[in-house]
Amino acid sequence: MATIFAIVGTALVVLFGSAVVFSVPGVPGSCGGKLQTGRFVESYTDNVLGTSFRAYGDGAVINAGIGIGDVVVEPRHVLLGGAVLCDIPEKAQHVTVYRERGRLRIAADGQDVYTTDKLWW
Repeated sequence: MATIFAIVGTALVVLFGSAVVFSVPGVPGSCGGKLQTGRFVESYTDNVLGTSFRAYGDGAVINAGIGIGDVVVEPRHVLLGGAVLCDIPEKAQHVTVYRERGRLRIAADGQDVYTTDKLWW
């Protein structure tokens, strides 16, 4: 199954020119990639729906299975549902989006910049 997702992901990269990566649905996982700016963005989830990552220019779109929309990582902000969720340092080289036990956490260069106590289903 993972091989099929890898083949489909590779085909989408060739077709659309941007990285599209999926974890295997039904298994907690992670995915991510390097943006054109050199920043590495990744997503970790314990959600059985898995996670997906799509890079575009200097940003990335992550679906971490939180049920209310995609998490968008931009050069200086992280957005959820089109609204700014938190600011991140523009020079951060590694941004991670965690979805753990129904909660969302975002880290930039290993430092938490956003954590919620709210449960996302």
